[in-house]
Amino acid sequence: MHQTQAGRGAGLQGRGRKLECVYFTYGPDDGIGIVDLPDAASATAISLIENASGGLRTSFMPLITAEEMDQAAKKAATIPFRAPGQ
Repeated sequence: MHQTQAGRGAGLQGRGRKLECVYFTYGPDDGIGIVDLPDAASATAISLIENASGGLRTSFMPLITAEEMDQAAKKAATIPFRAPGQ
């Protein structure tokens, strides 16, 4: 891992958390990191701490595997739904 990446992810390592990679970007976001976290509560806790500092703005987007998408599609097929106005 590059020295800059290691520095950015130092606080995320350990306790079931692992910084997979960091990409620097153009545009409204300065960078994107891919982090392996044990659960949604861990992601929320990290977001609360980082955003409360005022030094940076973070948001999390879970990645969904193909298997998880297949499971979701099967569940969706069993949920009765009617769009508004139908």
